[in-house]
Amino acid sequence: MAGVTLVQGMAPQWELSIVSSKVIHREVERDLIPRTIAIVELDEGPWVYTWIDGEIPTQSHRPIRVEYRPVPTADQLPVFSILSAFPG
Repeated sequence: MAGVTLVQGMAPQWELSIVSSKVIHREVERDLIPRTIAIVELDEGPWVYTWIDGEIPTQSHRPIRVEYRPVPTADQLPVFSILSAFPG
């Protein structure tokens, strides 16, 4: 798979571009927790709705390296954690 780094025993990593994102506040046990929902473009081309863990760089039009997190969510959206901005 182009753009995907697979290391045995580790979660898959991708480079992606953030098309659009918004921080929303969700209630979790009576607390409002900020979460980022985003539309991202994988380097293979498809656009995917996802949750992003970590701070999105201010220059979000450039690719970032992320790791897939297999976290069960009620929303059925994948979760990516930001590893680094602007991979080289």
